[in-house]
Amino acid sequence: MEILAIMQTRLRSNSKNKKIHSPPNEWIFQFINYIYSTLQSTLLKVFFASNFNFDLSLKANLSFT
Repeated sequence: MEILAIMQTRLRSNSKNKKIHSPPNEWIFQFINYIYSTLQSTLLKVFFASNFNFDLSLKANLSFT
């Protein structure tokens, strides 16, 4: 998250130096933000799914004993 904040401030300082703000920079930032949020949600899903499977296997092992 800190990296994104640093990138935002860099984009702002660059746009102050130029007379016209360049849209590609904004597009790149939005794209990176999208990838970051998608990765985060995917990792959370994988984490919860693995915990759920682990819980099921524990219950299965307990029922056999």
